Amino acid sequence: MHRCTVGSPFVETLTIGFAMTTTVGIRTPEGIVLATDRRATAGYYVADKDVVKIEPLDEDSAITIAGSVSQAQAYAHMLRLNLEYTKARRGWSLSATELAKLAAHSVQRAGGIYGQFILATRDAKAQETHLWDVGGDGSLIQKKDFTVTGSGTGPAVGVLESADWAKIKGLKDAVELAKRAVRASTQRDVASGNGLVVYTLPNAGKSELKSYTFSQEVVEDVIEAVRP
Repeated sequence: MHRCTVGSPFVETLTIGFAMTTTVGIRTPEGIVLATDRRATAGYYVADKDVVKIEPLDEDSAITIAGSVSQAQAYAHMLRLNLEYTKARRGWSLSATELAKLAAHSVQRAGGIYGQFILATRDAKAQETHLWDVGGDGSLIQKKDFTVTGSGTGPAVGVLESADWAKIKGLKDAVELAKRAVRASTQRDVASGNGLVVYTLPNAGKSELKSYTFSQEVVEDVIEAVRP
């Protein structure tokens, strides 16, 4: 995730390549887990170490934000306002599919935005959750298992692809897997780091948002003597 201002030398670089962050979405039979790192960068500078990149939209949905901070925050705010307005006007909220289509169509109408997004939605009546990948060009892809966005995609996908999915039965297992995926990205991606934030959306019940900090303990290494 980037911070930038008008006239910033970083603006040109923001229009190409991956959004500088790591966001992960995992779907299980019990619900969905979203996880992101907590670092915001401005070029090669770490602008913030405690950024929450998951925006709950209402009690049944949330979206990860990656890319330009101002555009991503405005986008999430717009979706939240549309949910509130629709519910107030017609008496019930947008359905999971309606929200996903709105998320994609809004990006298309804007001509694209610098960002990549993972959307989690829930059909409260059917007690089903849905995972969506929303591209910065307005593309919309429903995911059955997992998705990853951002510059830390490579290491995170490696963890997810090598996981034993037969053992990922529920949210608890998915949370631990998401933690490992984000942690792996912070080891190799300079734009990801400083802990992580995890959001869980069960098929039924309340969602939760928790943050974690990586240990900063300094441990002395044992260096083997070099023999002549």
